[in-house]
This record gives sequence, C-alpha cells and structure tokens, in this order.
Amino acid sequence: MNVYRITPLEKKNITVSYDVYEELPDHQIRTWKVEETYRWGCGYRSLEDAVSEWETNNNGVYCEFDLGSDVEDLIAVYFEFDDGFTDEEKSEIEQNWDNGGPSWLFDGEHNWQVESTEFLICGPVKIDLVDEWSNEVIEENVQPKPFKPSNTAWPFPMEEFGKLDLT
Repeated sequence: MNVYRITPLEKKNITVSYDVYEELPDHQIRTWKVEETYRWGCGYRSLEDAVSEWETNNNGVYCEFDLGSDVEDLIAVYFEFDDGFTDEEKSEIEQNWDNGGPSWLFDGEHNWQVESTEFLICGPVKIDLVDEWSNEVIEENVQPKPFKPSNTAWPFPMEEFGKLDLT
C-alpha cells in the first residue's frame, strides 16, 4: 500500500503530543498532556487524506499516528497537568515518561488512558508518495492539493471551516 511521507525541511518542526486521562473512583476525571519536540523525522498519511495547500501554508500537517513515524533527536518535553495533581504525582509521571516515554504510557502498569494523540509537522514540508512497507519512493515532491471550498457562502459548513484559506 502506498502512503504520503511528510518530511519537514527545517529542524525542530515535529511535535508529538498525548492527551491522557484517568477516571477516579468518584467518577471524576483528571487529565494531563505531554508534548515532545523532535529535531528531525517524518510522518505518514493515507492516500485518502492528501495534504492540502491550506495545511502547508497555515497550521502544519497532521500525520496519522497509526501509520507510524520516524522521529530523531528528541529536544524538548513539556507537561501540562490539571489542578488536581500533587507535586509528587507530577514528578512520578515525568520520571516514568523520562524512563519509558510512550511505551510506558501504552504498556505500563497504571490507570492512565490515552484520549488522543497528535503528530504535527510544521512547514515547509516535502511530500513523497512511498511504499508503506519498504519506504521506497514511488513519486517524489508531490504537490499539496489545492483547496476549493464547495460552499463559499457564510456561514461556512463546519466540515470545511478548517480547510479555508483565510489569508
């Protein structure tokens, strides 16, 4: 199967974030988030989700986490906690993350659940069509697809709102 490989052309432009939650015995929810920044790497998107000009010109390209990633040189890790955490709990989470990263989160013995993951590459980017298994390049320098909203009357349809070029 072929996929799009998205590679940043400048360093420090890859972020991977995880939104995490725990349901407490009293049915309260508490959450934390961790964001990692990498110097180099690439992400992938399926053929059904071609990269648009709007993404490359505005907010960056979101990659599909389940298609994998190839990141190198972790340079920063940021944590954000709800108010309900003690300093000891924050320290324990941060230490576990430092020792195991995402593998601790997905495979560790704890009550934390992953709400969402996000893999973002900020532009400029290079887009190649590659074989998913061998990573062999099928087509180099694929151009982002132009975005043309189907309805330009206000109010814009919500499914197209994020795709509009408002510049």
